[in-house]
Amino acid sequence: MSTTQMVKIRVEDYSRQQAQQPLLRQNSLVISVKEGNLSMMKLVALPSAAPQVLTGFWTSIGRCWMIVVGVELFGASGVGYEIINASNNLAMATSVAYMFLISLVFLCMDVGFRLLERRVLAWR
Repeated sequence: MSTTQMVKIRVEDYSRQQAQQPLLRQNSLVISVKEGNLSMMKLVALPSAAPQVLTGFWTSIGRCWMIVVGVELFGASGVGYEIINASNNLAMATSVAYMFLISLVFLCMDVGFRLLERRVLAWR
């Protein structure tokens, strides 16, 4: 994905969010008059912010994995170090097995996060 596409997607998200703001304010006024500020947070603010917050968490998980493996490739002990060590010893099967291990762990985290997201955002 190019930088231009990412900027375009972010601008579209921002404009969509700005379009929803008047409706959210109107709903929050109705709820805050009937109940209290805590219920406004629970019923309006948190549900409207949840998709963006969860998307931020999901993308940060991927970035964290890239950073962890990158640091391990440069000498810190871990799976990345074992990949480099195995490739230096010409043990390609071991190196590929560690790569599959990293992919499997990330896939499990991704599936778990998707299930969490589906449960939290069941109203969507």
